[in-house]
Amino acid sequence: MAGDVRLISALLGLLIGVLSLVMIGEVIFRLLRFDHRDFSCMESLVVAFGLGNGAAVLELFFFILGNLPLTCWALMIPWLLAGGSLLYGWWSRRQRLAVGRLPASSVVSGFSSPSGQEGPWAWWELFLVLALALGMLDTFITTATTPFPTSDAIAFWAPKAKLFYEHRFAPFAAVYDLQEFPHPDYPLFLPLTEVWLFLWMGQMNEYLMKFLFPVYTVFLVLSTWAIISRLAGRRSALLAAGLLATTPFVLLHGTIGYADLLLALYYWLATAWLCVWMQTPQYPFLLLGAIFLGLTGWIKNEGLPLMLLNGCALVAYLLARRRSGRVRTLRTALLFSGAAMVFLPPWFFLQHSLGLESDLSIPPLANLPSQALQRFWPIAKAFGRELFAPVAIFTKWNLAWYLLALVVVFYNRNIWQSWLRYPALLMAGQVMVYVGVYIITPYKVDWHMATSLDRLFLHFYPLALLLLVCGPIPYPHSTGPRQSPGACSHGASAA
Repeated sequence: MAGDVRLISALLGLLIGVLSLVMIGEVIFRLLRFDHRDFSCMESLVVAFGLGNGAAVLELFFFILGNLPLTCWALMIPWLLAGGSLLYGWWSRRQRLAVGRLPASSVVSGFSSPSGQEGPWAWWELFLVLALALGMLDTFITTATTPFPTSDAIAFWAPKAKLFYEHRFAPFAAVYDLQEFPHPDYPLFLPLTEVWLFLWMGQMNEYLMKFLFPVYTVFLVLSTWAIISRLAGRRSALLAAGLLATTPFVLLHGTIGYADLLLALYYWLATAWLCVWMQTPQYPFLLLGAIFLGLTGWIKNEGLPLMLLNGCALVAYLLARRRSGRVRTLRTALLFSGAAMVFLPPWFFLQHSLGLESDLSIPPLANLPSQALQRFWPIAKAFGRELFAPVAIFTKWNLAWYLLALVVVFYNRNIWQSWLRYPALLMAGQVMVYVGVYIITPYKVDWHMATSLDRLFLHFYPLALLLLVCGPIPYPHSTGPRQSPGACSHGASAA
């Protein structure tokens, strides 16, 4: 009986812990002075969760650096105070409105329903909704019935979280033990998120903590649906979300405790909001793209080259539109780079001060050309097998890569003459980065690719689905403003 009560208490704590992330994100959303009228309901939920998760991780990190006790209420006090002040501001505006001191337009009245620009739902759309719902449900059922099946989750993701939880009353002592783990240089986003859930559960319950990964799967699917709906309409968004939620490899990563699904979520949010900004140049979209991009550097080391690629994509876009004015171009570049880079220095400082260095060594420059020639063909074959081999397609990726290849062949002009060229170039850039990693890896290249290549494709799989469903759409060759087809109510704040 006592065990059942303890389990129920932990389950309630898990739910409250996840909801607290959404609440923190909503507070940040308001503090950044974003307007919910510029976002659909689903977009607002996804953004709030992503911002809240990132803020909770950074707060835990600074509590650890300050050797402050890690307790739920101590961590929540700043957000409760900020939320209270925002609520008071809203109430005071309502009061002033009631006595006629403010115009009615100064108070957001709430959401309104979308006007149904694409007509009634077809049977196949309902089928896709059912398919993606069943796919997400499958991750929860699998998580509930199986332990972590992979060594990485058991070896260093979850144990790092347990280490910090055990030292929660003097957490800085745990920092020195990070050197004892494999890959000590890996950032702490995932372990600290797990610590956050342990704190709310009041116990180190790894069984319940595993449900964090199906939650990430749900938010990845919802974000794909919501943002592609803005860019391409409801039906294209449902097709992309349905493919994503029924992709076996995505569902697998919703249960195994790796950080790659989390990286895919944040990199997708970073790139998708950058694409939205290219279509609708309002500063909240650019700022969200930068914030989520900065947080990818906290998830895995692979996030750092992804940050560089997105920065290059923004530079290319600004250069192509340099007629918009030098001052505005410079302001845009500074806002994006500043928001993206502000999160990284604290982790870099701790990493290098403790000597948490990567075990990936670069061979002498003189050896690189011969090593590249020697490894190029095995790398090319491995990439081809992962993308187009029937076994990989049907057991991991559905038909997504085949369908994407057909779209690129038949609609390449539309892709390269519209904003879609930027996600296409980002995917090509990521492939080049990963090829470079396999060229310089100190491990046996066949083994390294066999254990990591499919996970690297997962990082940009949502981008591939974006190209797949948006490629056939005849976008104008310019990247002018485009209104969201699925916003709860229509309003726009100036850039």
